[in-house]
Parts: sequence; structure tokens; C-alpha cells
Amino acid sequence: MPLDEIPVLRKAASSRNSIHKARSTWQCLHPDASRSFDPKALLPTFKCHVTNRYDIDPTVLGEGADGTVRVASDRTSGQKVAIKEVEIRCDVTRELFLKEVGIMKDLTHPNICKLMETYEDGALLYLVMEFCEGGELFDRILDNGMTEVDSVNIIWQVANALRYAHSRSIAHRDIKPENVMFSCKDMADGHVQVIDWGMAAQFDQIQMMDMVGSTIYAAPEVLTAESLHQEYTCKVDLWSLGVVTYVMLSGRTPFWGRRADILRNMAQESYPLSGTPWDTVSSDAKDFIASLLKRAQDQRPNAMSVLQHPWMMKRTRAETDMDSMRRVLIRVSEFSTSSHLYILCMAVLARQVGHQNLRSVHKVFCELDTNKDGILEIDEFRRGFERVFGAGSVEMESVDQVFSCLDLDRNGTVDYTEFCAASISEHVKMQEGVLWSAFKSFDTQSDTRITKEAIQRVLQQADLNRRPEHVYGEMARKALRQHDEDHDGTLDFKEWSKMMRNCGRSSTKLSVYARLLKCCAGICVARGQR
Repeated sequence: MPLDEIPVLRKAASSRNSIHKARSTWQCLHPDASRSFDPKALLPTFKCHVTNRYDIDPTVLGEGADGTVRVASDRTSGQKVAIKEVEIRCDVTRELFLKEVGIMKDLTHPNICKLMETYEDGALLYLVMEFCEGGELFDRILDNGMTEVDSVNIIWQVANALRYAHSRSIAHRDIKPENVMFSCKDMADGHVQVIDWGMAAQFDQIQMMDMVGSTIYAAPEVLTAESLHQEYTCKVDLWSLGVVTYVMLSGRTPFWGRRADILRNMAQESYPLSGTPWDTVSSDAKDFIASLLKRAQDQRPNAMSVLQHPWMMKRTRAETDMDSMRRVLIRVSEFSTSSHLYILCMAVLARQVGHQNLRSVHKVFCELDTNKDGILEIDEFRRGFERVFGAGSVEMESVDQVFSCLDLDRNGTVDYTEFCAASISEHVKMQEGVLWSAFKSFDTQSDTRITKEAIQRVLQQADLNRRPEHVYGEMARKALRQHDEDHDGTLDFKEWSKMMRNCGRSSTKLSVYARLLKCCAGICVARGQR
């Protein structure tokens, strides 16, 4: 904001009449409370071959009964992704694919791999996901072994992902080292993500009675469910977590041999916890394993209790960087003054950005999420703002309005995608590759141009208010009037990028202006009271 405008504001605030004007201007700057989007609806599905946009490496990253995963590169931006190919042989295969897509759309958490987009090409279906370039936990166990410190830090993250998924009535049912991936190659960055939700089930909708997963890591009730016709619960994931912990600390599995021997030892809770290497493992770690490898489901802790176990308290806790936290929360405040279309675009962009561009955002989100349920409630948000800005700050006065703006789907909480949309740094969101990822979500025809119809369709699909169709048409026309520089009725990538950059800068300026107005309104009230 130009400095010569500040005296004008001060002068305007000197009379009682200007109090109303300052307040009214401030209220106008705040977003419409009726604005609400469903971020899940922004995940695009393309009806074309995936090779139109990606060069796929023939090397197979992973292979299972339901599909093959390979690494690929975006032909325009060079961004690396993981692509799972599924061949539809029957209606059941299609149903399983759509179930996995639906579950991954619903999961937005720092320790769960992102689904970015899907493709349909005849009998072939594709899931495009974030590429975790650090590789599998399984490989690191084989290559280097795991220290107890490394193990507790990784298990803490997986348990966080499970607590979040279970709170949404989703059980993974195939937790194993191969399905825990490191986000990057940097050995000092131990961030992991849970992948492969193909076996997952929404246990509030179905009875879980099928035998799925890997025998070595599956709970005993999973292995006997079909023969005994018995239902099991999401605590099967906690048994698997116990086995993974055992393998990380010892390099061996707790149960081996013939199937009958495995089931007998499971039922007796019989497995080695003494001798080499267990003599050098802490008693807390061994107690943690024993608490999870309980034959009876109801004797195992739930995911929340797992996070409270004494061994979990030994994890490495990064010191809070208050300067970084302040910068992120200032960006969050600035986001609350953004336009409908810009907020929608940022929500799209947030699902396309990988961990390496979100490290500071991830740390702040986890710092704010004090109860570790994977979402932010208003009380957590307020405490974070008060800690950073102070109880009597201007930021604290508007914290509820900022929270309301971030809560795009109006469910009373802020999830990870919503928080990322508001807090991605200017440096990251203005990178050409990042902008391209968001651009192609609107470019459904893959012709490098966004039409009015495409903008209107995305707005209509995502808006939870279900306004009349002409409203979305007018919003799309307005976007084109403002940003279609060559007047061809579409936005090319250059025009799109300029729109995003200009909208981002406008939000920052508007936020500063709004805070000044708020301060002036407060000064006027104080003088009026005197």
C-alpha cells in the first residue's frame, strides 16, 4: 500500500461519521459467508489417454492384483508423478477402482499420498498420484536397518495417518513397509506417506469380512474372517502397525512358518522379544509392540491411544520456528480477502503440490493440530494465532472470519488441503510447473486453453450452494473479461499465469489495506468512547 494513503485513512478516521465508513469498508473486504466449495469435486477426471500429458517410464515401481504403478513425467512441466494403471475386466474391477478413487479423494492428510487426477481410456483407468521419490520403507530396512529413533518417528507418522483415516470410517487393511513411502531422497528428511488404498474399506457402510492384505502383516481375524464368517474392525490396522514396528526394530517378522503355525502363535501371542537384537531395544518399544499384537481386537488400543503411548513420546520433536509460523499465518490471513475464482484455483493447486514445496506449511499445520486428528478446529486455530500474534492483536480480532474463509466446505473444520490452499508461499505458487498443474485441471480438452464453459463447469461442480446456472456463467465471463488479453474467448497458459500472479498480489495488498482500516476503526471507537 502506498505510504501517502495512510494519512488519508487517519484523517478519515478522525470523525464519528468515519467510524461507520471504516467498519463498512472492512466488512466489504471480508469474503461472502455463503461462499463454499467442495475441494474433492475439483479433482479432475480426463477422458483421454494418459500419455497425452505424461511420458511413462517402463520401469515398474509396484505391482499388485489390482494394477501396476510406474513413474511418469509431465510433458510440459517435467513434474514427476506415480501412475497406477488398472485394466477393467469386469464391473467388479471398475467398482473397486471407483471405490479407491472415492476414498483417496476423501483423504487429505500430510502423511497420506495425494491423488492428483484420474484418466479413463476405454478399458484402462489411471490414478495419477504424488511421487514419493525416497522409496519404500521396506527397502530402507533391507539396505540400512532402522534405529529405534528412526522407527518411532516413522511409526508416529503412520499412526497419525491411521487415526485420521479411522476417524473418517476408513480402514487401510494393507499396512506394511512396502506401503509406507519416503517423500524425498534426503535421508535427513524422514517424512513418510501411506500409499495404496486399493484394499481400503469404509467400515460405516459395509461389514468387513473378506480376507485381504498380506499374510505376514494381516491380523489373525482377517486371516480367519471368511472361514469363520466373522466381522472385524479397523483395529486390524493397529495389529499390522505392530508387525511393521517389530520388523523395523529386529529385521525379522514376529510370525513365520506354515499357516497353521502362524495362526497358533498369533492366538498365543507367542513371538521373540528377548535376545539379539531385543536386548538393546527399550522396554517402552517392546511394550508398544505387545499392546498392538493382541489376539483379541478389543484389547488393542485405538489409533488415538497409540499416539499417547510412552514410546510415541520419545519421537524427535522439531523446535517451533516462530518466524516461519508467523509468515505462514500471515499468508493465511491474506487469503481471506481473495476472490471466489482465486480461492478455487488455489484449492486446485494445493492438491497438485508435493511435500518438498510444502515443508514449512506441513510443520505449521502439525503444530496447530494439537489433538493430532488431522484437521484444525476453531479453538486450535485461535490458540495458534494468539501464540504468534498476541491476545490483543488485530489478527486475533479477525481470526474467526479467517477460519471461516479457510473452511471451504463449511463443515466447521479446516483440513490439510484447505490449509495448504491458503498458506502456500508466493515463491512456490508462482513457479511455472506448479501453475501448470493447476491450469491443466481446468483444461479438460487438453488443448492448452481454458474456455468459459470449462471455468463455469468447475465452479458449478465445486460450489456447495447450488446457485442458478447463469450465476456461474457470469462469473466465468467476468474472469475472461478481466484476463483474456487477446480476446479469443479463452485463457491460454500465459494469461492464466498472469491472472494467478495478479490475484495473489491483490490479495496481499487488500489484506494490508483491510488491517489498516480495522486499526482505524478501532481508534475511532476508542476516541468516541472518550
